[in-house]
Amino acid sequence: MAKAFKQISSRKIQTYLVCACAILVISGNLFGLNLGVSVLVSEFFSPTDLETFLPTWLMYVLGGFIMCFGVPHGALDFDLAIRKIPLQTWTRKCSFILLYILIASICVVLWFCFPAFTLCVFLAISIWHFAKDWETYLPTNLSLLTAVWILTLPALLQPDAFVSILAMLWISSAEGQLLGSIFSALTIICSILLLLNWRLLLNRGYAYCFEIAAYLLLLLFSHILVFFTVYFCVVHSATYLKKYYKNITSEKRHLLTQIFGIMLLTTILGVIIIFFSNVYGIESHFYTWLFVGLFALTVPHMLLVERYFNTSSENLDGAYK
Repeated sequence: MAKAFKQISSRKIQTYLVCACAILVISGNLFGLNLGVSVLVSEFFSPTDLETFLPTWLMYVLGGFIMCFGVPHGALDFDLAIRKIPLQTWTRKCSFILLYILIASICVVLWFCFPAFTLCVFLAISIWHFAKDWETYLPTNLSLLTAVWILTLPALLQPDAFVSILAMLWISSAEGQLLGSIFSALTIICSILLLLNWRLLLNRGYAYCFEIAAYLLLLLFSHILVFFTVYFCVVHSATYLKKYYKNITSEKRHLLTQIFGIMLLTTILGVIIIFFSNVYGIESHFYTWLFVGLFALTVPHMLLVERYFNTSSENLDGAYK
C-alpha cells in the first residue's frame, strides 16, 4: 500500500483534495451549514448581516486557505525577480518594485474607466496562466479549454451571484447580464468540446474527470467564492509553490523567512481590518477596492511568472549563485 501511495503524483493528490472539499461542502449542506450558496455578493459582504450571509467560521476557513497558499504565491514575486532578472543592486530592486506598483496602478485606472473591457482582458490573460495547472493531465489545447471552463462556469451555474460580483466591480447590470450570457455560452461550448475528447480524457485517467465533477458540486452547493478559493489555493497556488520550491537549490531558508514575514504582515493587516470592521463597520465599497486591488496585483504577477518562470523554471538560483 505504501508503494502504491508513493506512485500517486502530487497533482492527483491535489485532485483528491478538491474532491474532499466538495464532499465536505455537500455534507455541510446536509447538516444545515450555511455555505452562502447563491447569495448575492452585496449581501454576502453586508456589514449588517455579515453573520447571516458569511458565517464567521467560513470566513476564517477561506481566509486561512488564502493565508497558507494565496499569500505565499504572491510573495514569491520579488524573490523570482531577484533570481531571474536579476536585481543585484538596491536601485534595481526599488525600480522593480516601482514598476510592479505602476503596472498595478494602471490596471486599477483601466478597470475604473473600462471595467467590462478590462475584465475580459484580465480573464484572457488568466486563461493562459491557469492552463498550466492542467498540463499534467492534458495537452495544451484541452488545458486552455479547461481554464476557460473553470473561469466561466460560475456565470452559468450561479448567474445572479455572478452579476452581483460584476456590479461590485463597477460593471453595470446590462453589461453584467451580457457578460453572463457570453460566459455561459463559452461554458457550454467548452463542455461540448471537452466531451468530444472523452476518449482522450479517459485514457489520461479518471482523476481529471473527478476534479471537474468536484468543481460542479462546489458551485452547486456553495458560493462562488468558496469554489474559487478551493481551486485557487488547492490547485493553482499549491502547484506553483511546489514547482517553485523544487527548482531552487540555494537560499531556501531565506525564501521561507521572506514568505513567513509577508504572511505575518498580512495577518496583522487582516486583524486590523477585522477590528475596524467590528468596531466601525466597513462599507461595501471597501470590498470593491479590495477585489479590484487584488485583480490589479495579479496582472504584474502573471506577467512576471509567464516571462521568467513558466518559460525557464529549471534554474531559479540566478543572482544567488
